[in-house]
Amino acid sequence: MVVYCRRERSVLADGTLTPIVKVPSAALPSKSLLKSLAALCADPKNVVYIISGRNGDFLEEHLGHIPNLGRSEEHTSELQSPSGS
Repeated sequence: MVVYCRRERSVLADGTLTPIVKVPSAALPSKSLLKSLAALCADPKNVVYIISGRNGDFLEEHLGHIPNLGRSEEHTSELQSPSGS
């Protein structure tokens, strides 16, 4: 997963948000990561995207509850804006 935040123009690469593990399905977002993403997304000055190789179902299950979070699924084959459209 990669996070892009426009306000600070930050990009965090794979292994930064979740540890790199042998079994990819075991790389789940922690509670502190979810809280941090929610805080970033709550600031209207930020535009935050998750860019992930994971499919939309996985991202929706683990990140779908965070308002204003944009997602790029399966290495950008599917893009969802922060507004959900």
